[in-house]
Amino acid sequence: MWSDDNQDRLLYSAQNTDGALVWVTGTLDYSANKSNWSPSNIMNSPMWFYCGTNLSIWKCPSDQSYVVVNGVPKSRVRSFSMNTYFGNALSFAPAYRSYKRFSEIDDPPPSRLFVFLDRRDDVIGYPDFFVDMTGYSLRNPAQYNLGDYPGAYHDGGAGFSYADGRGELHRWLDRRTTTPSSFVTASPNNPDVAWLQDRATRRK
Repeated sequence: MWSDDNQDRLLYSAQNTDGALVWVTGTLDYSANKSNWSPSNIMNSPMWFYCGTNLSIWKCPSDQSYVVVNGVPKSRVRSFSMNTYFGNALSFAPAYRSYKRFSEIDDPPPSRLFVFLDRRDDVIGYPDFFVDMTGYSLRNPAQYNLGDYPGAYHDGGAGFSYADGRGELHRWLDRRTTTPSSFVTASPNNPDVAWLQDRATRRK
C-alpha cells in the first residue's frame, strides 16, 4: 500500500545513500539501548499508519526476548527483518538485483520474493536480513554461507511475508540454520541456504 501511494517506490531495508526512506531504524541488542524497548523508531516508520498504528504486530508472540533497563525487564519491540535486496544492496552482492520499485519485482515474481521474516532474537541487530548468494549462480552448494540467521520460533521454522502479500511458515531442514550462532557463516550443502537464495533476489 505504501508503494501504491508513493509512485511505485519501495521502502529500503537499511540506511542508504539514495535518500530513500527505510522501513524502520534502530539496532537491537541486549543492552539498555532505547531501540530495544522504546516504540519511537517504529512509530516513526513510514509503515506505522499502514499497520494501523498497532505496535504488537511488529513482534512475533513467540519471541520472548527482553532487556533490563534500570532493573526493570522490558520486552523488545521488534522481531522481524527485511530482505536486504529491497533497496541498495550493491555493496553486499553487486552481481545481484536490488529492488527499488515495485514494478521491478518480476524475477523472482512477487509470489516468490520474500520481504519480511522472523529473525532470531540473539542476532537480529540491524533491520535488514542478508542472504549470501555465494554459490547460487554457479550451482555450487559447497560454497554456501549463512549471511544472517533466521528465526525458528515456529516448530523449528520461521514466518515469511512475500511481495504479493501472502504469508508462509517454513521449517528449516539443517540444524546448522538453527543452532546458536558462532559467527561462522560457512554452511556448505545446506538446503536452507538454497531455499533462502531462491527467494531473495536474482542475478542481474
